Amino acid sequence: MSTENDNLSPTSPDELAIPAGLRAALRGSMPPAPVIGHALDAAIVHMAREKFAERRRGRMIRYSLFAATAAAAASVLLFFSLNPLAPTAVSPRPAAIAINTTHPTILDAFALARELRDHPQLVQQTAAYHVTHRSRVDQHDIDALAGAAVALTPVSANSEATQ
Repeated sequence: MSTENDNLSPTSPDELAIPAGLRAALRGSMPPAPVIGHALDAAIVHMAREKFAERRRGRMIRYSLFAATAAAAASVLLFFSLNPLAPTAVSPRPAAIAINTTHPTILDAFALARELRDHPQLVQQTAAYHVTHRSRVDQHDIDALAGAAVALTPVSANSEATQ
């Protein structure tokens, strides 16, 4: 009886070039090969193909779930990149610097100048920044702080502003 697997082994023992005595000893030490019928062989091949198909289906399901998840994530990212959320109202930040008007240093003048440059509306609203007590904070307030910082006699910025 011939099976599909016959082409994997030589058709006759003579092709192996085994001496006759060794061939006889090997035949005597091993039991005869079982005879597998064509129906059993076909059933084994059919079960193996079903098992491989099952593995392939499982892989395809995993890949399709991964692809669907990646597509959903990409669509969400695209949606939010094209339609950003409405910006929330930004509350004015609190005063970032504390100016010492009784004994100012040059750093107080630099800090006030930086605040006036970066946040002019906030500086105008903060009473602590009105060193000269004028209607608005400007270069005069910065000059008053710098003058008080470099004065030889201790002078507060408020007293210099009134002069």
